[in-house]
Amino acid sequence: MLAEHWRLYNKPSMFVEVEQFALRVRGLGKTLFVIADVPSYKNAPSDIAARIRIIAPRRDHSGLGDLWQSEAEYNRVEAAINRNLADVCQKTGAVLVPLNMAFKEDGHYIAFAQENGRLIPLYSDSHHVSPAGSLRAAHFLLPYVFPEKPSSLAKPDA
Repeated sequence: MLAEHWRLYNKPSMFVEVEQFALRVRGLGKTLFVIADVPSYKNAPSDIAARIRIIAPRRDHSGLGDLWQSEAEYNRVEAAINRNLADVCQKTGAVLVPLNMAFKEDGHYIAFAQENGRLIPLYSDSHHVSPAGSLRAAHFLLPYVFPEKPSSLAKPDA
């Protein structure tokens, strides 16, 4: 699996290097999984949520926009990178895993999940997922890595 904060390295030579690496992996008889970035936030969603709990917003949901991200905003930052990664995967036989989709609900990307009536943070800072976010990501990855998922790896029913 190859996972990066792709935006930091986004230059034409990066895609050439990823393609060369993917071909090397395929030459070894292995499959390379290239992981698309999860949404990043300007501020840590957990910090914003903590502030909101201490000081209620003056207007309806003021400041809550930082707790989720629109698909348009994600695409503004990541779409070109993801298209280039998809092209590399198509050329080399690597598999692009759209991990961002693990964090998408109701048309936007979420930084928190509802669990037993509570908001659970999916991020530990502005671009790293929390343990709960990691678990969500792992469950999303399973069908890509194990298409015929053994029952011992199945997500337990809630």
